[in-house]
Amino acid sequence: MAAAGILLLVAGACKPTEKNYALAYDKAYQASQRKAEEEKTGYDGRTLENMNNSIRRDVVEGDTIYVSTELVNPTDKYSGVTTKRIGIVVSKYKMQTNANSTVADLAERYPGAYVATDGKGYFYVIASGAETRPEAVKQIRSFVANNPDFRYMGLNGEPVAVYLSGR
Repeated sequence: MAAAGILLLVAGACKPTEKNYALAYDKAYQASQRKAEEEKTGYDGRTLENMNNSIRRDVVEGDTIYVSTELVNPTDKYSGVTTKRIGIVVSKYKMQTNANSTVADLAERYPGAYVATDGKGYFYVIASGAETRPEAVKQIRSFVANNPDFRYMGLNGEPVAVYLSGR
């Protein structure tokens, strides 16, 4: 008899209610909104303006570009490459294999392309480099003009000038 009473209490507590449906709907709606925002802003849902507060818009001789204060170094595979003070980042990944694949795709047109890391689990595809900010602007505009269909993974649609550690 007591078991039957407990069974009735448990079964009654599992009934779907309008409140439970509303909570489930709200949760699913918020998840779909987050997914839509991730697709709009980049692979991890962060816009460039708030990505670790390291990327900002900067005006260089009248031209506006993204510039990062995040210091990066070439990965072990590319430790022997000749680098310039500023790297022109065209993609950012969480998986090094994806970055290496993008460099392989760029190798014919950009033989100096390489992968760098920030030491925090991100891998940056650097297509070219520059010693000065005006030179970086020219490199960025040249890359954009010569690669109109390039997908700037993790970067909101355009390259970023990144300062290299130790340079």
